[in-house]
Amino acid sequence: MSSGESSANPRANLLKIVGIGAGAWGSVFAALLQDAYGQFCDKIQIRIWRRPGRSVDRSTAEHLFEVINSREDVLRRLIGRCAYLKYVEGRLGDRVLYADEILRDGFCLNMIETPLCPMKVVTNLQEAVWDADIVVNGLPSTETREVFEEISRYWKERLSVPIIISLAKGIEAALDPLPRIVTPTQMIQCATGVPIENILYLGGPNIASEIYNKEYANARICGAEKWRKPLAKFLRQPHFIVWDNSDLVTHEVMGGLKNVYAIGAVSQMKILMNTSNAFFFNKLVSCTDEYYRWMAFIVVIMFAASLRTYILAFGDTSIPVYFVHSQPLKFYPPMKMENFRFNWGGYLYNRFLKDKMSS
Repeated sequence: MSSGESSANPRANLLKIVGIGAGAWGSVFAALLQDAYGQFCDKIQIRIWRRPGRSVDRSTAEHLFEVINSREDVLRRLIGRCAYLKYVEGRLGDRVLYADEILRDGFCLNMIETPLCPMKVVTNLQEAVWDADIVVNGLPSTETREVFEEISRYWKERLSVPIIISLAKGIEAALDPLPRIVTPTQMIQCATGVPIENILYLGGPNIASEIYNKEYANARICGAEKWRKPLAKFLRQPHFIVWDNSDLVTHEVMGGLKNVYAIGAVSQMKILMNTSNAFFFNKLVSCTDEYYRWMAFIVVIMFAASLRTYILAFGDTSIPVYFVHSQPLKFYPPMKMENFRFNWGGYLYNRFLKDKMSS
């Protein structure tokens, strides 16, 4: 395209990024991009798609109103956007608020207590994806195949091939022609026909609200080298370190089992004992085949039995500190925490060690 054509059509060189799905992680991921690159609106367009029509119940509207009034920066922003009155009416029950409506103001329905930045929300899937350069899959693994089969209909006449980054965690099982695990990136490839080298997975043992609150976290983006290395640099932020790796399938499978492992850790440490069984059951249900539910159960039991040799904490507390094949440590050297780089490091630091080390 000539420079004259580019100047005549400013959207020709616009990098169009769209997030599909507005759960906690999908919304935070889009908000991180908006915070980092929203100022370059003439070069990058960032939008998020969610289904329309989901109403906010009265109790959630009341809680949302309390959150808004507890945060002066959020309150001033809504007043400046002339959007505060609708939350007053929602609090009083005089108006029904909708999930896509509050998402535009930076409130994810799954994460009310962590206000995000305002975002451009699209409720029409075809409008969202038909010309997107980068599509971020923030859907649950159980919905990924269905939604991307619909997306594939809108891409039939498309000339360029998009890049797809999947955040989904979960696995399915297929029996034909041979028994095998099916990961979300494989579901997307099967549904859309996009080459696997254009489909990547990003994940890590992180909590969405903590990432947006700029607590240290790290993740890996996995896939073909052509895209994973530049995308790792594009996504990396001072508090959110993104590494790259070529092993796509292994990271996806372990990402699907990560939450199950976490429940085993919770049980081992005797935290949230009354609710761990319910959480454990819900996570197992995300494995959509009975065989893999039993496999996940066995893995959790094995993991919990050996957890003491892998988890990090303080010997002075109720959570003992163990390095592999070492004695408990009474004092944890700060420099070792700073150099602790594998995936569980950021999670354990934020959840258990941060307050102790700062005191």
